Amino acid sequence: MLCAVGHALVERGYRVLFIPAYQLIQRLLAAKQALRLEKELHKLDSFAAIIVDDIGYLQHSRAEMEVLFTFLAHQPTY
Repeated sequence: MLCAVGHALVERGYRVLFIPAYQLIQRLLAAKQALRLEKELHKLDSFAAIIVDDIGYLQHSRAEMEVLFTFLAHQPTY
């Protein structure tokens, strides 16, 4: 269902990111380790919608869950 919503948004000209949870988490962890997590979060702000697939599928470490919750709690600045 979310794929259909994402596709409809793209057809209307919106930028949509469809990403598996593990890829998003690895991207955020790498940014945190490089001390650029805020910058990465601001890059993600450029999308109208971010669809995260398989969020509950895998076990995650504490560090992985922290960056995921940071992402979920992030308030975009426009």
